Amino acid sequence: MAILVTGGSGYVGLNVVEALAAAGREVVSFDITLPPPAAGAALSALPGTVRPVDGDVLDGGA
Repeated sequence: MAILVTGGSGYVGLNVVEALAAAGREVVSFDITLPPPAAGAALSALPGTVRPVDGDVLDGGA
């Protein structure tokens, strides 16, 4: 089962995503902006699966 983290590209959200991924969890990181390239590279190296999704929680079509 995947865990959805809203605001996954912000300071707190990115740390939550990193911790969950390091624990081997499948994570969907939903944010209006994608993580910075360095953070994205670090996340892809973690043992869990991280799927970044670019969108706005206020957008019903997202």
